[in-house]
Parts: sequence; structure tokens; C-alpha cells
Amino acid sequence: YNTLLTESPPGAPGNDRVLYQMSRAYQNLGEYAKAEDALARLVREYPQSTYSDDAHFRRAELLFRLNQFDTASAEYQLVLNANRDSPFFEPAQYKFGWSQYKIANYEKALDTFINILDRELPPGELTDPKTALDGVRPGKKDTAKDALRVASLSLVTMGGGEAANKYFAAKGEPPYAPLIYSAVAEHLLEKKRYTDAAKTYVAYIDAHPAHLLAPIYQGRAIAAQADGGFAELVVTEKERYAAAYDPAAPYWTGRAVPSASAGDNKPVSMTPAAAPGASAGDKNSSSMKPAVATPEVLKDLRMHLEDLARHYQSKAQKNRESDAVAAKADFNTASARYKRLLEIYPQDPKAADLRFLMAEAYYDGGQTLTAATEYTTVSSIKTYAKAPEAAYAAVLAYQRYSTEVPAAQKAAAIKQSVQSSLKLADNFPQHPKAHIVLTRAAEELYALQAWDEAIAVAARVQKAIPPATEDLRRTAWGVTADAQFSQKRYPQSEAAYVELLKLTAPGAAGRNDLNERLASAIYKQGENARTAKDLRGAATAFLRVGQAVPGASIRAASTYDAAAMLIALKDWTAAAVVLEGFRATFPTNALASEVDDKLAVVYQNAGKFTEAAAVQKRIAAGAGASADTRADAAWQALTLLDQAKAPQLVAEYESYLKAHPQPLDRAMEARNRLAELATARSDTAKHLHWQRDIINADAAAGASRTPRSKQLAAQAALEFGRIDAAKVGKIQLRLPLKTSLATKKEAVERAIATLTQAADYGIADVTTAATYELGVLYQEFSQALLASERPKKLSALEQEQYGLLLEEQAFPFEEKAIQFHDANLQRVTQGIQTEWVGKSLQALAQLAPGKYGKREQTSEIYDALR
Repeated sequence: YNTLLTESPPGAPGNDRVLYQMSRAYQNLGEYAKAEDALARLVREYPQSTYSDDAHFRRAELLFRLNQFDTASAEYQLVLNANRDSPFFEPAQYKFGWSQYKIANYEKALDTFINILDRELPPGELTDPKTALDGVRPGKKDTAKDALRVASLSLVTMGGGEAANKYFAAKGEPPYAPLIYSAVAEHLLEKKRYTDAAKTYVAYIDAHPAHLLAPIYQGRAIAAQADGGFAELVVTEKERYAAAYDPAAPYWTGRAVPSASAGDNKPVSMTPAAAPGASAGDKNSSSMKPAVATPEVLKDLRMHLEDLARHYQSKAQKNRESDAVAAKADFNTASARYKRLLEIYPQDPKAADLRFLMAEAYYDGGQTLTAATEYTTVSSIKTYAKAPEAAYAAVLAYQRYSTEVPAAQKAAAIKQSVQSSLKLADNFPQHPKAHIVLTRAAEELYALQAWDEAIAVAARVQKAIPPATEDLRRTAWGVTADAQFSQKRYPQSEAAYVELLKLTAPGAAGRNDLNERLASAIYKQGENARTAKDLRGAATAFLRVGQAVPGASIRAASTYDAAAMLIALKDWTAAAVVLEGFRATFPTNALASEVDDKLAVVYQNAGKFTEAAAVQKRIAAGAGASADTRADAAWQALTLLDQAKAPQLVAEYESYLKAHPQPLDRAMEARNRLAELATARSDTAKHLHWQRDIINADAAAGASRTPRSKQLAAQAALEFGRIDAAKVGKIQLRLPLKTSLATKKEAVERAIATLTQAADYGIADVTTAATYELGVLYQEFSQALLASERPKKLSALEQEQYGLLLEEQAFPFEEKAIQFHDANLQRVTQGIQTEWVGKSLQALAQLAPGKYGKREQTSEIYDALR
């Protein structure tokens, strides 16, 4: 062919054919550059040749083969521009698209392959690749398939799904667009570009939110992220699915919500919109029918909702220690997902499990009351295996809720906790926590002051079969005991405390407190009996405190109160026993001194003066009492011993005087009693000793003298005056008269002095007695003179004269006697009317009968003096 061309002149006819054949020869030899060069010469030198179309096409093919895609593309374009009916048009179009792709002119390449697909693919909306390719003309299937592939590759390079959205938005979208999106995504998946693949599916959904393929593509997006191992992105896509295909979402507008599966997890029915059809944002709304979406959408929705709920719940459980705030948010998200799942699928076979998980999410997320409500709902599902567990969880939730609410709502919250506990115990009596929650409920009712309800619930614990643990029964009895006590039902409270103590080991922590409460319950019975005037019952109850709880802190007080009741009952014997017991048991108690006071009174009333005196002596010897109290007790002991006629009475009085010279009156009484006792045993010397001591003590008292001390001193002085007066009477006036008279006069003067001393005390009885005794003394002295022994040798005249002389000597003394008696009588004007005034009047009647002797005169004298 080269020789022919050399031998032929340029432009010779037929050379175009030679160039064409030479090109084929070079091509067959594999010398593609020479083949292409021959064809380039042909089209250059013979543009009108019949081989022109073929030459351009073949040259493009060779350039393509030589990777000269830009030049090849231009040659293909010449073929495409020449004649659409040319047999080279379609292959040139195909290779033109590839050339554009090779030179990175992806949009141009995409335009070309879209044109090919427009021509080759069957009409109408195409969503399934196999169905679409099966509808291609015979022999064109590979072309269509490859065109679809390169179109997708172009879009991948241009940016994937988002690029497709932009491209179709600008140039219009073919009905087979889903095939292209799918091809793009599948290519990306082959390249392990999972996220980009997912984005491609999402891009289609963004452009066609109401399309029936939207949920399918969303599912594929989820699968792509899952294949890539991107857990968080899987969650993101599932969230998108849940939001987009929830029965309340716009996707369902105009569509009837189908059953997810026959009788399996059927969603709630929804009323479709009045006008069926796709959403306004869907560019192919006219092809988005039928109006009923596939059941798989809701089936997948259910799966994704559960996955999301479990994911957030699991995530929160793992993070609750490291990030409590984030964990709480995740728990609340999980509970929201569970809630929506149950709203859409109320008949779901797993509804009970899901609700239980939801309740747990609510609880962990801090929505305690909602959690409690949901747990309660689950617990009511009798066929659910975890119903007992849910019932217990509800109790715990209500209990926690009661600690979270404001104070004003606390009581109501506790009541809810109690009701939940009772419900558990009623519905699941064999629940391992039944006894525990009942016990807690009893405590909560007690805290609410619902005493009788607390007692009733506690009784269930006490009587439980099988029996509750010892700790729980102990708590239940504690609630019962305290509740009965709070209602002042003290006998019932006592019985409950006894049962409680049976369950409390000796030495156990709190046992002492229980004993104290038991003692208090018994003591309160005593107080009630005392209020009701049942003094015997009160005493018995007070004494039972010590019998039941020997170590009770109130035992001393209760014993003291028991004694007080017995004293009020005048049961002196029993009271003495109780008081002596108090002293022996509580020797250092603050009430010990008061006990001795009462014991002294008890013994005294019982006639046991010696014992009473011993108590008073103990009080007197005590260091804790005041000096006055001890002195009083010592005196009381003395008087009681006197009443008892104690053999050592004199020594006791003498000992008292040494220890207690004050107060003066008691000391004077002691001296007086000692004088009396001396008289009783005929010990005159001792009697006079104490009488003299009385006079001296009164005199020594000075300004501290008292009416009593003066009276006793006056009486003592009177006694000494009478003794002296009696001594005068014993002295006989015998011869020689001068001697005996002197002796008698001395005795008279001494008696006058002592009697005058007695009168000077100013004590009416003593003064009138002393005055009377003075009158008698003078009268007796006068009579003694007259009766004195006379000389024997006197004549009768001398005897007479001697008698007259004696009368003259005796008369003044008689006058003196009258004066003293009259002085006594005059004291009537001072309101003093004593025995001795009357005796003085009698003496005056004898001494001066003319004036005082008549009876009538005596009355007149008294009346006149008054």
C-alpha cells in the first residue's frame, strides 16, 4: 500500500481506499500509531471520501487505544456530529463518553452516558437494576450496563450522592435515577468507602423524602455504616430512620400505615391524609404511588427504635461513673425511644420486656416517678416472667422518689411507696423481698403517723409464712411498740417491746434503748392509773418498772412514785418496804434525802417510832442536807425516841444538847425534858441541875431569848422559889427565938428573892403563881411568929404581953401577904385570870374576911376589877 501511494500522484482517485486499507494492515500488524497516521492522512487529504465516517471512527478508536483520549474524543465528536443514522453513531457515542471520562471531563461523560441510558433503558420508573437491564434491546445490555457503571463512576468522582443531587437538579432527573444512586453507592462500597456510600443513599432520600425507596435506601445507609464498623454513624442513620418513618412523620402523609407483619408487632393505626400522594418536596411525585408503603418500613422502624433504645441505655450504663450528666441524657433518650416504640407497637410480643427496659431507663435517667409508674404497669402483667422483679423495682423507685420531692409533697410520695409495697406483697407473696418491703412500708407508715396502718402492716411481717428474718421481725415489733406508745396504748406497747426484746440478743446495740422504752411504757401505765385515781394500780405499775427492767434509768423515779402512791393509800407497811428498797438500791440518788423524809413519816404513821427515829438520825448525820435540816431531823429523832420510850432517852437528849445548843427553844425543851425524866426516876439532883441549866441558858441567851425560853426559865425559877419557900416552912421558931428567928428570916429572904426572880420573867402563870407564893410565904411567916415557942417562965400577964408583942411583929407580915395577894387580884384588870389569881382571892377572903370573905363581895370584886 505504501508502494501504491508512492507510485500514484497526490490526490489520485483511489488513494483514499489505499490509505484506508494500509491503516487496516498496520492495525493488524499491531502498529497502531502508523495505522492512526494513515487514517489521519486519509481524512485530511480526502475529507469527502466515502471512507470518511469510518476513518474518523477508526482513528478515534486507535487514538483511544493509544491513550490519546483528548484527540480521540474530538474524532468521536466528528462522528457524532456527522450523521445520527450512521452505524458508527452509537459506538462513537459510547466511546466518546469514555474519552470524556478518561480526560476527567466527568460531567460531559455523565451527560453522554445519561443519553445512552435514556435510549437503551426501558421506559418508566426503574428502581431495580436487573429488571431494568432485562428490558434492554438485544445486544445492548452490556452497553447499558457499562453506561450505568461509568455514569456512577463519574458521579463518584464528582462527589457521590450530593453531586448526583446537584446534577439532576440542574439537568433534570431520569426515571431510572435510583439505578444510578444505587450504582454509585455499590461502587463506593466495593472501594470500602462505607460512609460515602451511606451518604449517597441519604442524598437520594434528601431529594426524594416521600419516595417508597427512601426507607429502603435509609436502611442501606445504615447497613453501609455497619459494614464499615462505624457504630456512632450507625446510630445517627438509625436516628434518621426513626425520625423520618415514624407513623407521625410527613412520610406517611396520604399513606395508610401498614401492619409491620401479620399479627406480630402491629403498629397503632393512623388516619391517612385526605389527598394521597407524595410530599410536595418530591420531584417525582407523580410516580410515587401506590399510597401504601411496604410493611417492611414499620418492621425495620421497630427494629431500629429498639436498637437505638438499647444503644443509649447501654452507653449510659457504661458512662454513668465517668460522665454522669451525659449518661443521664442518654438514659432519657433511651426511655424516649422505648416509649415511642411501645406507642407504635402496643401489641408487640416483647412489649413487657421493652416496658421494663424503659422503666429502668427512666429510673437511671432521674425520672423516678415515671419509672415507678412503668414498673407498676409491668408488674401487673401476670404472664410476664419479670413481673415480680418489676414490682420490687417499682417499690424502690417510689422509695427514691419520696427522697427527691419537696417537703410539702413528701407525705404523698411516701404513701405511694407504701401502696407499691403492699401491692408487691399482695400480688407476689412469695417474692424474696416481700417481707423486706412490708417492713419498710410499716416504717414509712409510722413516719407518717399512720399508727394503726403501721401496726397492721407490721403484723403481716410478724405472722408471715414462711417466717420473716429475725431482723425484719425485730423491726416490725419495733414499729408496733412505738406506734402503740404514740397512741398512748401503753399495755399493748409494753407487750410489743417484750416481743422485741426476745428477738434482741443480750449486749446487742440498742438493747438498752429498748429496755428504756419498755420501762417507759410500763411507767406510763402507772401515770394513767394515777390520773384515774387508781392509786393501787399506779403503785403496782410503778413497781413493775423495776421488776421488768432493773437497770432502767427511770427505775428510781418509778420506785419513788410507787412509794408515794402507797403513802397516799396509807399502806405504811408496803410503803416502808418500797422506800427501804429504794435506799438500798439507789443510795446516791438525788431523791434519797426525800425518801428518808417519807420513810420517817411512814414509820411514824405505822407507830414504829424507833425506826422513824433511826431515819431522822440518818438524815441528821447526812452531809448533803443543810444545817437547819440536819438539826430538825435530830430533834425529830429525839421526839420519836421519846414517843418510843427508848431506854437510852436521857443519853439521847444530853447528846442532842451537846450537838445542837441552838435553836434555843429546842435546847430549852431538851433541858426541860431531861428535868422531867430526872423527876420520873426520882433523881432530884439531876432534876434541879437541869432546872438551873434552863435558868442559866435563858439568861445567857440575852437578846436571843424567846417567849418559850423565858417561860421555862420562869417555871424553873418558880420551882426554886417554892423549894426555898418550903425550906422556910420547915424551920421552927424555938427558943432561943433570936437564933431560930434569924435562921428563918434568912430563909424567908432567900425564898422571896427566888420567887421575885420568877415573877420578874413576866410570864403570867409564873408571875401570878410567884406572887401568890410570896403572899403565902409572908402569911406563913406571920403565922409562924404567932405560933413560935414562948418562954416557959413568963407569968400570965407576961404571956399576954409577949403575945401582943408577937402580934405586933406578925401583923406587918400579914399585911405584906395581903398586899401580894391583892396585887395578884389586880392583874385581872390586865386580862390576866389564872389559877393563882383565884387562889390569892381565896387567901384574901381568909386574911381580910370583912373585905373579901363574902361570896357576893367576891363576885363584886371580880366584876369591879373587870
